[in-house]
Amino acid sequence: MNQFLLHQFVMYWEEFLVIKNHFDAIGIKSPGAFLSANDQAGVESVIRHLHFQCKLMEMPNSTDRLWRFELRFERESNTNSSVMAELQTIHTAMHYELDTNYFVRIPNGKINLFESDNLFGETVFEKFPSAQSDIKAAGNCLSLDLSTATVFHLMRVVERGLRAFARDLHVPIPKSELEYKNWQTILDQIPKAIAAKLSKKMSSKRRSELLEFYKGVTGQFEFFKDVWRNHCTHSRVHYDHNQAQSAFDHAKDFMQRLATRISETK
Repeated sequence: MNQFLLHQFVMYWEEFLVIKNHFDAIGIKSPGAFLSANDQAGVESVIRHLHFQCKLMEMPNSTDRLWRFELRFERESNTNSSVMAELQTIHTAMHYELDTNYFVRIPNGKINLFESDNLFGETVFEKFPSAQSDIKAAGNCLSLDLSTATVFHLMRVVERGLRAFARDLHVPIPKSELEYKNWQTILDQIPKAIAAKLSKKMSSKRRSELLEFYKGVTGQFEFFKDVWRNHCTHSRVHYDHNQAQSAFDHAKDFMQRLATRISETK
């Protein structure tokens, strides 16, 4: 996803306009005169910085025009009138591209969600590497008010947790098939797997702790399935920002809890 800071572009755009207005004036009064050392340095600086900003903002016509002018400016002797004409051409090209491009503003309160790799914390990031891209995408969607898409990515994150949980419990589903089974098929096998695991020799305290954890996690998976996953997957509803934020908070809390005992990497 392309990012840039608008104030940097505006700063160099304003410098460009100052330079352009300067050459509009002296290009008429002294068209054949060569540039002074100060003018030479000023033009080089603003063109170089503006070239970088246009490239960052994916304005190909303006970027190409500025790049070609940079090359000619370095190799040739430049007069006031030739620079004035080139700056006018660049100005026109940039105006056209700015009129045909659309930019999205991230509200200040949501900037921390955008393009962030660690929204669910370091432990979840390390223990569920396959969920990293969807966690990041969920944050991007939430920051841009793409609420239904936010929930969609969150359910993919929770699904990674479900499959890791099933593997940890050794549910009676072949590993080669586990990635392709639907939620309900996996959830139906979890009580048997829990019972088998708790039947092994362990202290009553350990058994009690595990049972509480397993039941809580299983209940949360059922909750996600019924409240969000089924509706989102089967295109039954569209979510607003508050609903998406609620899903985000629930998924974050749940994955952090799951990561205290479950990991994809072990």
